[in-house]
Formats: sequence, structure tokens, C-alpha cells
Amino acid sequence: MRMALQIGFVTGVLLAAILGVSFGYLVPLFTQDAEVLGIVKTGVLFVSASQPINALAFIFDGLHYGVSDFPYAACSMMLLSAVSSAFLLFAPKVLGLRGVWLGLTLFMALRMTAGFVRILSKTGPWWFLHSDLERG
Repeated sequence: MRMALQIGFVTGVLLAAILGVSFGYLVPLFTQDAEVLGIVKTGVLFVSASQPINALAFIFDGLHYGVSDFPYAACSMMLLSAVSSAFLLFAPKVLGLRGVWLGLTLFMALRMTAGFVRILSKTGPWWFLHSDLERG
């Protein structure tokens, strides 16, 4: 589990760096419109910065599904979706497109946090991790 999380985090950081560096060179291949380029620049920071968060969230999903922790995955997803949706109802009105990107980043950050919380708990299918840690 630790190895999967480490690899996921490193991969996410690498993707963030590659995307952040190359995005400015790739976008003009698709458009020269100054207004579109300006809009695209608002999302680059959020998309790049969220890559490590996304990678960890997806790995936690896989870990939960792998040990059949479906009830937790479903309940946590419903709760954090409600929080993110409430944020997305108001943030775009105040922050515009940045509010949308911030809401999507919030959604992924909450998914990642829910994964950490479950694995750090001493209940559910993750109990064996804590007995191994306490012994050695």
C-alpha cells in the first residue's frame, strides 16, 4: 500500500511539472485566439497543482475497492460530493471560472482526505495495518 501511494504521489508531481512546463507550448498549437488563451491560463495552475491530489485520490479508490470497502467509498463519496456541490453552487458566481476549478480541486482533495482518514482508522478492512505497525 505504501509503495502504491508513493509511486502515485511521485507520478502526480511529475505530471504536474510536465503539464505546467509544457502547457504554454502546447496550447498555441490548438488556438491563437487571445481570449481563449487567457481562459486556458486560468485553469493551468489548478490542473497542474491538482495532479498529485488526483493521483492519491485514485489510488485510495483502488485500495478501497481492492479490499471491498465499498460501503465506506460510497458513503464518503456522497458526503464529499454534497460539500463540493454546495461550494460549486456559489463559487463560480463570486470567482468565475476560477471558482469552478477551485471546486473541482476541492472535490479531489476531499476524496484524497477521505482515503487517508479510512486507512488511518483502526476499523474496517484496514485493521491489519495497525497491528503490523504496533508490533514492529
